[in-house]
Amino acid sequence: MPQVKISCHSCLNCSLRGILAIDTVLLWIGLVLFTPLPFSKVGCIPFYRKYSTWPVALLGPVSSDEREAVLKVCTAFKTPLLYGISYEGGSYNHYLFCYSPVPDHMIKPLVPYMNQNFGNSFYILGYDYLWPHKMSEAIKQTVGNTGGTVVGTEFTPFGVKDYSEIIKRIEQSGAKNLMLIMPGPDGYNFIKQFNREGLKNKVQIAAIAADEAYLEALPPQELEGIITPVHFISSVDKPETLAFVKKHQQMYGEDSIITYSTESHYGLMMMLAEAIKKTGSLDKEKIISSLEGLELTIGNGKVQMRDDHHMNLNMLIAGFHNGQLVMAEDIGNIVPEDQRKRAEY
Repeated sequence: MPQVKISCHSCLNCSLRGILAIDTVLLWIGLVLFTPLPFSKVGCIPFYRKYSTWPVALLGPVSSDEREAVLKVCTAFKTPLLYGISYEGGSYNHYLFCYSPVPDHMIKPLVPYMNQNFGNSFYILGYDYLWPHKMSEAIKQTVGNTGGTVVGTEFTPFGVKDYSEIIKRIEQSGAKNLMLIMPGPDGYNFIKQFNREGLKNKVQIAAIAADEAYLEALPPQELEGIITPVHFISSVDKPETLAFVKKHQQMYGEDSIITYSTESHYGLMMMLAEAIKKTGSLDKEKIISSLEGLELTIGNGKVQMRDDHHMNLNMLIAGFHNGQLVMAEDIGNIVPEDQRKRAEY
Protein backbone atom coordinates (compact mmCIF):
# COMPACT_ATOMS: atom_id res chain seq x y z
CA MET A 1 0.00 0.00 0.00
CA PRO A 2 1.12 3.48 -0.78
CA GLN A 3 3.18 5.66 1.52
CA VAL A 4 0.82 8.63 1.47
CA LYS A 5 0.35 11.67 3.66
CA ILE A 6 -3.00 11.67 5.44
CA SER A 7 -4.61 14.22 7.68
CA CYS A 8 -5.45 11.90 10.58
CA HIS A 9 -5.97 14.71 13.07
CA SER A 10 -8.38 16.56 10.81
CA CYS A 11 -10.48 13.58 9.73
CA LEU A 12 -10.70 12.31 13.31
CA ASN A 13 -11.62 15.68 14.80
CA CYS A 14 -14.11 16.35 12.03
CA SER A 15 -15.78 12.97 12.53
CA LEU A 16 -15.83 13.24 16.32
CA ARG A 17 -17.61 16.57 16.02
CA GLY A 18 -19.98 14.93 13.58
CA ILE A 19 -20.65 12.17 16.09
CA LEU A 20 -21.52 14.77 18.71
CA ALA A 21 -23.69 16.59 16.20
CA ILE A 22 -25.85 13.51 15.62
CA ASP A 23 -26.30 13.07 19.36
CA THR A 24 -24.84 9.62 19.68
CA VAL A 25 -22.45 8.43 22.35
CA LEU A 26 -18.99 10.00 22.58
CA LEU A 27 -16.41 7.26 22.36
CA TRP A 28 -13.02 6.64 23.86
CA ILE A 29 -11.22 6.11 20.57
CA GLY A 30 -7.62 4.99 20.17
CA LEU A 31 -6.14 6.93 17.27
CA VAL A 32 -2.90 5.34 16.14
CA LEU A 33 -0.87 7.99 14.34
CA PHE A 34 1.99 6.34 12.49
CA THR A 35 5.29 8.12 12.00
CA PRO A 36 8.57 6.84 10.55
CA LEU A 37 8.83 4.74 13.73
CA PRO A 38 9.03 1.07 12.63
CA PHE A 39 5.81 0.18 14.39
CA SER A 40 5.68 -3.28 12.87
CA LYS A 41 8.98 -4.05 14.64
CA VAL A 42 8.40 -2.50 18.04
CA GLY A 43 4.81 -3.72 18.27
CA CYS A 44 1.89 -1.95 19.87
CA ILE A 45 1.55 -3.66 23.25
CA PRO A 46 3.05 -0.51 24.86
CA PHE A 47 0.13 1.43 23.38
CA TYR A 48 -2.27 -0.82 25.25
CA ARG A 49 -0.34 -0.65 28.50
CA LYS A 50 -0.39 3.14 28.41
CA TYR A 51 -4.11 3.16 29.13
CA SER A 52 -6.20 1.64 31.90
CA THR A 53 -8.85 0.53 29.44
CA TRP A 54 -8.62 -0.68 25.87
CA PRO A 55 -10.42 1.50 23.27
CA VAL A 56 -13.62 0.66 21.43
CA ALA A 57 -11.72 0.75 18.11
CA LEU A 58 -8.41 1.77 16.58
CA LEU A 59 -7.96 3.94 13.49
CA GLY A 60 -4.85 4.93 11.62
CA PRO A 61 -2.32 2.39 10.25
CA VAL A 62 -0.94 3.29 6.84
CA SER A 63 1.30 0.57 5.39
CA SER A 64 0.31 -3.08 5.09
CA ASP A 65 3.06 -4.08 7.53
CA GLU A 66 1.72 -1.60 10.10
CA ARG A 67 -1.83 -2.79 9.54
CA GLU A 68 -0.93 -6.44 10.07
CA ALA A 69 1.18 -5.65 13.17
CA VAL A 70 -1.59 -3.65 14.81
CA LEU A 71 -4.16 -6.23 13.75
CA LYS A 72 -2.40 -8.93 15.78
CA VAL A 73 -2.88 -6.89 18.92
CA CYS A 74 -6.44 -5.88 18.02
CA THR A 75 -7.24 -9.55 17.53
CA ALA A 76 -5.71 -10.46 20.88
CA PHE A 77 -7.82 -7.79 22.60
CA LYS A 78 -10.90 -8.41 20.39
CA THR A 79 -11.03 -4.80 19.20
CA PRO A 80 -12.01 -3.52 15.72
CA LEU A 81 -9.27 -1.99 13.58
CA LEU A 82 -10.51 0.63 11.11
CA TYR A 83 -8.33 0.92 7.99
CA GLY A 84 -8.81 3.62 5.35
CA ILE A 85 -6.00 3.37 2.78
CA SER A 86 -6.04 1.75 -0.66
CA TYR A 87 -4.15 -1.52 -0.58
CA GLU A 88 -3.52 -4.80 -2.42
CA GLY A 89 -6.64 -6.55 -1.07
CA GLY A 90 -7.02 -10.06 0.27
CA SER A 91 -6.75 -9.34 4.00
CA TYR A 92 -9.62 -10.63 6.11
CA ASN A 93 -10.01 -10.76 9.86
CA HIS A 94 -13.05 -10.64 12.10
CA TYR A 95 -11.66 -7.43 13.67
CA LEU A 96 -10.45 -5.64 10.51
CA PHE A 97 -12.69 -3.19 8.62
CA CYS A 98 -11.34 -1.68 5.38
CA TYR A 99 -12.77 1.46 3.78
CA SER A 100 -10.15 0.79 1.11
CA PRO A 101 -10.06 0.66 -2.67
CA VAL A 102 -8.62 -2.71 -3.73
CA PRO A 103 -7.48 -3.71 -7.25
CA ASP A 104 -11.04 -4.56 -8.36
CA HIS A 105 -12.07 -0.98 -7.54
CA MET A 106 -9.11 0.67 -9.26
CA ILE A 107 -7.67 -1.49 -12.02
CA LYS A 108 -10.76 -3.12 -13.53
CA PRO A 109 -12.36 0.20 -14.54
CA LEU A 110 -9.07 1.96 -15.29
CA VAL A 111 -7.63 -0.41 -17.90
CA PRO A 112 -10.67 -0.37 -20.24
CA TYR A 113 -10.79 3.42 -19.93
CA MET A 114 -7.15 3.65 -21.00
CA ASN A 115 -7.63 1.11 -23.79
CA GLN A 116 -10.43 3.22 -25.23
CA ASN A 117 -8.79 6.61 -24.84
CA PHE A 118 -5.04 6.09 -25.21
CA GLY A 119 -4.18 2.64 -26.55
CA ASN A 120 -3.83 -0.91 -25.30
CA SER A 121 -0.10 -1.31 -24.58
CA PHE A 122 1.11 -0.82 -21.02
CA TYR A 123 4.34 -0.41 -19.08
CA ILE A 124 4.29 -0.92 -15.29
CA LEU A 125 6.67 0.89 -12.94
CA GLY A 126 6.43 0.69 -9.16
CA TYR A 127 8.24 0.50 -5.86
CA ASP A 128 9.75 -2.87 -5.02
CA TYR A 129 7.48 -4.08 -2.22
CA LEU A 130 4.22 -5.94 -1.71
CA TRP A 131 1.61 -3.36 -2.74
CA PRO A 132 3.07 -2.50 -6.19
CA HIS A 133 3.79 -6.17 -6.90
CA LYS A 134 0.20 -7.16 -6.19
CA MET A 135 -1.16 -4.19 -8.15
CA SER A 136 1.07 -5.23 -11.06
CA GLU A 137 -0.45 -8.72 -11.00
CA ALA A 138 -3.94 -7.21 -11.18
CA ILE A 139 -2.93 -4.91 -14.03
CA LYS A 140 -1.47 -7.78 -16.06
CA GLN A 141 -4.55 -9.90 -15.57
CA THR A 142 -6.95 -7.10 -16.52
CA VAL A 143 -4.87 -6.00 -19.51
CA GLY A 144 -4.81 -9.59 -20.75
CA ASN A 145 -8.55 -9.99 -20.26
CA THR A 146 -9.25 -6.84 -22.30
CA GLY A 147 -7.02 -7.65 -25.26
CA GLY A 148 -4.08 -5.44 -24.35
CA THR A 149 -0.38 -6.07 -23.84
CA VAL A 150 2.02 -5.37 -20.99
CA VAL A 151 5.30 -4.59 -22.74
CA GLY A 152 7.43 -4.04 -19.64
CA THR A 153 7.44 -4.22 -15.85
CA GLU A 154 10.00 -2.76 -13.45
CA PHE A 155 10.24 -2.29 -9.69
CA THR A 156 12.65 0.14 -8.05
CA PRO A 157 13.86 0.69 -4.46
CA PHE A 158 13.01 3.82 -2.54
CA GLY A 159 15.28 6.81 -2.97
CA VAL A 160 16.30 6.45 -6.63
CA LYS A 161 17.56 9.81 -7.93
CA ASP A 162 18.11 9.15 -11.62
CA TYR A 163 15.39 7.47 -13.69
CA SER A 164 16.90 8.21 -17.10
CA GLU A 165 17.62 4.58 -18.00
CA ILE A 166 14.13 3.47 -16.98
CA ILE A 167 12.57 6.32 -18.96
CA LYS A 168 14.64 5.31 -21.98
CA ARG A 169 13.34 1.74 -21.71
CA ILE A 170 9.75 2.98 -21.44
CA GLU A 171 10.19 5.03 -24.61
CA GLN A 172 11.84 2.17 -26.49
CA SER A 173 9.05 -0.21 -25.50
CA GLY A 174 6.49 1.71 -27.53
CA ALA A 175 3.99 1.61 -24.65
CA LYS A 176 1.04 3.97 -24.94
CA ASN A 177 0.35 3.87 -21.20
CA LEU A 178 2.45 3.91 -18.05
CA MET A 179 1.00 2.50 -14.83
CA LEU A 180 2.97 4.38 -12.18
CA ILE A 181 2.71 2.78 -8.72
CA MET A 182 5.04 5.19 -6.96
CA PRO A 183 3.24 7.76 -4.78
CA GLY A 184 5.33 10.15 -2.74
CA PRO A 185 8.62 12.01 -3.34
CA ASP A 186 10.16 9.38 -5.62
CA GLY A 187 7.09 9.49 -7.83
CA TYR A 188 7.21 13.26 -7.97
CA ASN A 189 10.86 13.09 -9.00
CA PHE A 190 10.09 10.51 -11.67
CA ILE A 191 7.27 12.61 -13.16
CA LYS A 192 9.56 15.64 -13.47
CA GLN A 193 12.26 13.59 -15.21
CA PHE A 194 9.69 11.84 -17.43
CA ASN A 195 8.36 15.21 -18.61
CA ARG A 196 11.87 16.63 -19.08
CA GLU A 197 12.74 13.71 -21.37
CA GLY A 198 9.82 14.59 -23.64
CA LEU A 199 7.49 11.66 -22.96
CA LYS A 200 4.64 13.71 -21.53
CA ASN A 201 2.70 13.81 -24.82
CA LYS A 202 3.79 10.35 -25.96
CA VAL A 203 2.89 8.09 -23.05
CA GLN A 204 -0.18 8.45 -20.84
CA ILE A 205 0.51 8.19 -17.11
CA ALA A 206 -1.96 6.64 -14.69
CA ALA A 207 -0.60 7.36 -11.21
CA ILE A 208 -2.13 4.83 -8.82
CA ALA A 209 -3.14 6.38 -5.47
CA ALA A 210 -2.51 9.93 -6.66
CA ASP A 211 -4.61 12.56 -4.92
CA GLU A 212 -4.90 16.29 -4.23
CA ALA A 213 -1.65 16.22 -2.22
CA TYR A 214 0.20 15.99 -5.55
CA LEU A 215 -0.91 19.56 -6.24
CA GLU A 216 1.19 20.69 -3.27
CA ALA A 217 4.24 18.77 -4.48
CA LEU A 218 4.36 19.58 -8.20
CA PRO A 219 3.42 22.57 -10.35
CA PRO A 220 0.30 22.22 -12.51
CA GLN A 221 2.22 21.85 -15.77
CA GLU A 222 4.04 18.80 -14.47
CA LEU A 223 0.77 17.07 -13.49
CA GLU A 224 -1.36 18.10 -16.47
CA GLY A 225 -3.04 15.10 -18.06
CA ILE A 226 -2.08 12.46 -15.46
CA ILE A 227 -5.06 10.31 -14.46
CA THR A 228 -5.87 8.20 -11.40
CA PRO A 229 -8.71 5.92 -10.21
CA VAL A 230 -10.19 7.12 -6.90
CA HIS A 231 -13.41 6.87 -4.91
CA PHE A 232 -13.43 10.54 -3.90
CA ILE A 233 -12.08 13.88 -5.09
CA SER A 234 -12.92 17.18 -3.50
CA SER A 235 -13.86 18.99 -6.74
CA VAL A 236 -16.91 16.88 -7.67
CA ASP A 237 -20.19 18.80 -7.88
CA LYS A 238 -22.40 16.46 -5.86
CA PRO A 239 -24.41 17.51 -2.80
CA GLU A 240 -22.67 15.06 -0.45
CA THR A 241 -19.23 16.06 -1.76
CA LEU A 242 -19.95 19.75 -1.39
CA ALA A 243 -21.26 19.21 2.15
CA PHE A 244 -18.24 17.16 3.19
CA VAL A 245 -15.76 19.66 1.73
CA LYS A 246 -17.59 22.60 3.33
CA LYS A 247 -17.53 20.93 6.76
CA HIS A 248 -13.81 20.22 6.50
CA GLN A 249 -12.94 23.72 5.25
CA GLN A 250 -14.94 25.36 8.00
CA MET A 251 -12.77 23.56 10.51
CA TYR A 252 -9.38 23.67 8.80
CA GLY A 253 -9.53 26.52 6.28
CA GLU A 254 -10.24 26.78 2.60
CA ASP A 255 -6.66 25.82 1.72
CA SER A 256 -6.78 22.50 3.61
CA ILE A 257 -6.01 19.43 1.50
CA ILE A 258 -8.95 17.02 1.30
CA THR A 259 -8.14 13.64 -0.26
CA TYR A 260 -9.70 10.23 -0.69
CA SER A 261 -8.04 9.10 2.55
CA THR A 262 -9.57 12.05 4.41
CA GLU A 263 -12.99 10.90 3.22
CA SER A 264 -12.39 7.22 3.96
CA HIS A 265 -11.19 7.81 7.54
CA TYR A 266 -14.10 10.14 8.18
CA GLY A 267 -16.39 7.48 6.69
CA LEU A 268 -15.01 4.83 9.03
CA MET A 269 -15.65 7.01 12.07
CA MET A 270 -19.19 7.78 10.98
CA MET A 271 -19.86 4.09 10.35
CA LEU A 272 -18.56 3.29 13.82
CA ALA A 273 -20.83 5.95 15.30
CA GLU A 274 -23.82 4.61 13.38
CA ALA A 275 -23.10 1.03 14.47
CA ILE A 276 -22.98 2.12 18.13
CA LYS A 277 -26.12 4.15 17.71
CA LYS A 278 -27.91 1.11 16.24
CA THR A 279 -26.78 -1.26 18.96
CA GLY A 280 -27.09 1.23 21.82
CA SER A 281 -24.04 -0.46 23.27
CA LEU A 282 -20.26 -0.37 23.44
CA ASP A 283 -20.12 -4.15 23.24
CA LYS A 284 -17.51 -4.70 20.53
CA GLU A 285 -19.04 -7.89 19.12
CA LYS A 286 -22.39 -6.13 18.74
CA ILE A 287 -20.63 -3.21 17.03
CA ILE A 288 -18.91 -5.61 14.61
CA SER A 289 -22.24 -7.22 13.73
CA SER A 290 -23.79 -3.79 13.13
CA LEU A 291 -20.91 -2.67 10.91
CA GLU A 292 -21.46 -5.63 8.58
CA GLY A 293 -23.86 -4.58 5.82
CA LEU A 294 -24.01 -0.95 6.99
CA GLU A 295 -24.79 1.61 4.28
CA LEU A 296 -24.10 5.35 4.55
CA THR A 297 -23.65 8.30 2.23
CA ILE A 298 -20.29 9.93 3.01
CA GLY A 299 -18.54 12.00 0.32
CA ASN A 300 -19.49 10.30 -2.96
CA GLY A 301 -22.79 8.50 -2.94
CA LYS A 302 -24.03 5.62 -0.84
CA VAL A 303 -21.36 3.08 0.15
CA GLN A 304 -21.61 -0.24 1.95
CA MET A 305 -19.44 -2.14 4.41
CA ARG A 306 -19.88 -5.74 3.37
CA ASP A 307 -19.76 -9.00 5.28
CA ASP A 308 -16.14 -9.47 4.18
CA HIS A 309 -15.38 -6.14 5.94
CA HIS A 310 -14.55 -4.39 2.65
CA MET A 311 -16.47 -1.74 0.78
CA ASN A 312 -18.66 -1.33 -2.24
CA LEU A 313 -17.42 2.07 -3.43
CA ASN A 314 -18.41 4.57 -6.09
CA MET A 315 -15.33 5.00 -8.28
CA LEU A 316 -14.15 7.83 -10.50
CA ILE A 317 -11.47 8.26 -13.11
CA ALA A 318 -9.93 11.62 -12.21
CA GLY A 319 -7.34 13.72 -14.00
CA PHE A 320 -5.11 16.67 -13.24
CA HIS A 321 -6.19 19.68 -15.27
CA ASN A 322 -5.39 23.36 -14.84
CA GLY A 323 -4.12 22.91 -11.29
CA GLN A 324 -7.03 20.79 -10.06
CA LEU A 325 -7.87 17.11 -9.73
CA VAL A 326 -11.15 16.81 -11.63
CA MET A 327 -13.50 14.03 -12.68
CA ALA A 328 -12.92 12.55 -16.14
CA GLU A 329 -15.51 9.78 -15.81
CA ASP A 330 -17.97 8.74 -13.11
CA ILE A 331 -17.63 4.94 -13.08
CA GLY A 332 -20.30 4.34 -10.45
CA ASN A 333 -20.59 1.59 -7.88
CA ILE A 334 -17.95 -1.15 -7.97
CA VAL A 335 -18.58 -4.44 -6.17
CA PRO A 336 -15.24 -6.20 -5.75
CA GLU A 337 -14.70 -9.92 -5.27
CA ASP A 338 -15.33 -11.18 -1.76
CA GLN A 339 -11.93 -10.64 -0.13
CA ARG A 340 -12.38 -13.74 2.03
CA LYS A 341 -11.76 -15.78 -1.13
CA ARG A 342 -8.33 -14.19 -1.49
CA ALA A 343 -7.36 -14.07 2.17
CA GLU A 344 -4.48 -16.13 3.49
CA TYR A 345 -5.57 -17.33 6.92
